Amino acid sequence: MTLSKQLSAYRQAFKDGSFVACPTVDLTGLYGRITKGNVFEHFQQLSDDTSKRLSWVFDSDTLRTLVGMPSMDILHYIGNTDEWIQQQLRKGKKFKLIVFGGEDVVKLATWDNIVELMKHAYPEINDCLWEKYRDELSQLSFEQINSMMVKEQDIVQSYYKGRDYKHYITVERFNAIQNPTLGHLRALLYHHIGLNELFTGTGYTMRHEGTITGKEYLVTNKPLKELDEYLLLDIDLTSSEHDDKRDLLK
Repeated sequence: MTLSKQLSAYRQAFKDGSFVACPTVDLTGLYGRITKGNVFEHFQQLSDDTSKRLSWVFDSDTLRTLVGMPSMDILHYIGNTDEWIQQQLRKGKKFKLIVFGGEDVVKLATWDNIVELMKHAYPEINDCLWEKYRDELSQLSFEQINSMMVKEQDIVQSYYKGRDYKHYITVERFNAIQNPTLGHLRALLYHHIGLNELFTGTGYTMRHEGTITGKEYLVTNKPLKELDEYLLLDIDLTSSEHDDKRDLLK
């Protein structure tokens, strides 16, 4: 089946909420990503943040699972926390699903692959730091690493205070730290790459309540116009999910 036919079939299934119209469609080779934004330009790249060189994606198994799933459940299924969803809704963000063919190198999000991807995508970061902290990143829990930070450097709270907060770790701020610690490196991965407190490092997504869902991958962030073909589908957080959305915003 050609990529065009795969995308056309998926568009119909996503609209219908089932594969009834195309029960035998083969989605092999398709990848998806949920992106967010307020304006048209935010939806013209895999990640709405153009400073990010890597983007999170999921495979055809997850794409198939998302068909017929309530929109709020979709956001949870791919590993978003309630706190993060609440923040985006308060900002008036809209969500869309990008579906495309995986013509690029797509890497499973294991700790070993994360380290190698970061070395390649961010050569300005000292390689020795990745090797120094490689084992601790994979062996210690997020909570253990975060507990090493002083209160004002709490990784999660620093993220929600926003990019202007001095302990929100961008690549530039990280490189300005004289002796970066394990906590600083984990904060960089959280704040800039999106390795939140649910990240397992096994290649599988964990939901906010602790259940494991599908596989998660990283790919080079790029403008959608550089993809051969793609879909951009609305994630509709309206009417039927009004109560769920209202509860999150309380």
